Amino acid sequence: MVKKLKDLQNKKGKKGFSMIELIIVIAIMAILVALIGTQLIPYLEKSRTGRDRATMDTILTAAQTVVADHELTITDAEKVSEIIGSDEEIKKEFEKYAGLALDDKPFKAKDFKDSEVGNVQFEVKDDVIESAYILNGDKELKVQRDRTK
Repeated sequence: MVKKLKDLQNKKGKKGFSMIELIIVIAIMAILVALIGTQLIPYLEKSRTGRDRATMDTILTAAQTVVADHELTITDAEKVSEIIGSDEEIKKEFEKYAGLALDDKPFKAKDFKDSEVGNVQFEVKDDVIESAYILNGDKELKVQRDRTK
């Protein structure tokens, strides 16, 4: 009986983890997060650029659709805002197809985050929009549509 009582007293003081053990575990976790986090940073910018390319492709498709529907003629290096002009019907149609307003800034990559939809430009060949691009200084983000598909 006395032995059982001593065992209970010894176990009573041993509940949980000590403060030192918790600090060591937290420190190890912080080191692991720091090591893994620095390895993932380049992939974040790459994913933002990929997302921006998908946005550009959406803008390209919307512009091609609006130009075809309204039989508009466009020139090389013309901007979205110039194609739509002041026609509210065409503007609303473009915004419906693109899901974006002209003054939206949907781009997330570091070099293009302050760029507006209305500043996206197009390359035209044989009266057909071939590609969409946006410039920021010496940086360019471009998507091209393959005519053979």
